[in-house]
Amino acid sequence: MCLATVYLEDGDQREEILSDVIQIEFKGEGVLMTTLLGEERLFQDRIKSIDLMKGTILIEKGVRPDGYLRVEEGDREGT
Repeated sequence: MCLATVYLEDGDQREEILSDVIQIEFKGEGVLMTTLLGEERLFQDRIKSIDLMKGTILIEKGVRPDGYLRVEEGDREGT
């Protein structure tokens, strides 16, 4: 069985945010990941890399799956 650990990359920082991932599903609104225990989390960040030998998934914070930067409410100029 192949399980993966998900890390969130924010600049030069990496943080483990989900472990024992068994399924990755690409949805219109993001990437749905399911763990061995059935926990589901939807990420609206882009997957940067998947390393099956190491069992790691690296996602980039603030970058949508379509490649555009995600703008959080209040981050827009003039708001």
